[in-house]
Amino acid sequence: MRIVRVGKTLLLFGATAAIAACSGSSKPVSLSTLPAGTGGGSTTTTIEAPVTTPTTAAVSLAPTTVTTVATGLTTTSGPPTTTPSGPTATAAGTYLFNATGKYTFTEGIFSTTAAASGYELTVSTPVDGIETWTDPNNTTKYLFNGTGVFLESKSISALKLDCTFGSAMPSPPWPVTVGAPFSGQADCGGGKTLSVSGEVTATSSVGGVATFTIGSTSTLSGTNLLITETDWYAPSLGLAVKSTMTVSGSANGYSLHSNETYTLASL
Repeated sequence: MRIVRVGKTLLLFGATAAIAACSGSSKPVSLSTLPAGTGGGSTTTTIEAPVTTPTTAAVSLAPTTVTTVATGLTTTSGPPTTTPSGPTATAAGTYLFNATGKYTFTEGIFSTTAAASGYELTVSTPVDGIETWTDPNNTTKYLFNGTGVFLESKSISALKLDCTFGSAMPSPPWPVTVGAPFSGQADCGGGKTLSVSGEVTATSSVGGVATFTIGSTSTLSGTNLLITETDWYAPSLGLAVKSTMTVSGSANGYSLHSNETYTLASL
């Protein structure tokens, strides 16, 4: 599962992976930008979710021209490529996601409650089969090869975590099949281990795009942090076009509680 969030919530799948670095399976997951607390006492701030406007560009098959391969995203490296017998690599470019829900973030005596906000996910051109996914609060690396796509590492700025999977975790299992399980563990430093497990639960459709529904949970040793995520992964795009995530608990002195949904713009 691709944790595409925690900080916009971890999108496990790319999306969609809020601790979707913390969770792994489609491309995700994650939390709204977390404002830094200021002042000398307990404060609570409410922020309205901004409206994001998707960008589009003319369709082209030239490998070096800007290409729009799906509504709500803009690519910069031409049509996606397919590894031998493996999955189609996610097209490089910028993906826009809309959001609903809210989160509460606490650091010491400072507490912030805010509406979830839309965000941009930037996918790099693969280098030696590795793509880097970046959103305002997470950096995730995925490996594409002839046998599948794997979550290699996840950095979650909101919780000051840098997690690396010793054995890359399928994200999602390939080929994607209902009933297929997946699991993995990542070293997050300081003696902390991120454990992720999940399963492909059903076939589905979001906005007319064929998807697989993938559920996952993530925990961090030495903390009470729990991330529960559901992703709607589209094999045709190589990412989750929709993700819901619930995060509760604390880590490294930060407390986080959220219930958010992220959807690829215009679906």
